Amino acid sequence: MKTLKLMSLTLLLVAAFGCDKDDSNDPVNTIKIDDIVGSWIATSAIHTNNANTSETLDIVAYGGEIRTTILDQGGARTWVEFGTFQDEWDAQLTIDGDILTSTPQESSRPVQTLKIEFDGDTLVTTNTNDSFDFTLSSMTPVSSTSEIRWIRH
Repeated sequence: MKTLKLMSLTLLLVAAFGCDKDDSNDPVNTIKIDDIVGSWIATSAIHTNNANTSETLDIVAYGGEIRTTILDQGGARTWVEFGTFQDEWDAQLTIDGDILTSTPQESSRPVQTLKIEFDGDTLVTTNTNDSFDFTLSSMTPVSSTSEIRWIRH
C-alpha cells in the first residue's frame, strides 16, 4: 500500500509540475508598427530558388545594399542598390500577428505579404512568394523565397 501511495504522489507531482503548459493558451507575441519605426539596413538578403533550393544568392554579400525607413503610422520608403540596378519606393505597412503587408503607393507594384520576426534591433522578413533572376543578366525572374535580415541603424 505504501508503494501505491508513493507512486500516486509521484504521478500527481509529475502531472502538476512536470509538464509544459499548453502553448495554445499562450498570448500571441504581437509586433506593432511602433516597435519597428526607424531606419534599417539589411545585413543579408538571401534569395533561394523555390524549384532548386540549392541555388541561393545573397545580394548584400555580392555588394548590394537595401535600406528602409519606417515612419509612424506605417509609412515606409525602401531603397535597393545592386550593381547597376537602383530602385526606391514608398509603401504603407500593416502588421497582423507575425504577418507584415506592404502596400506600395504605385499601383504597378505588387502588394507583398511577409512573415516578420522582431527582436529589439533585429528584424527578419521572409517572402515565400518572391521572384529573382539568379543569372543576374536580366533574364526572367524565377519563383523564389527571400529572407532579409535587418538591423536598426
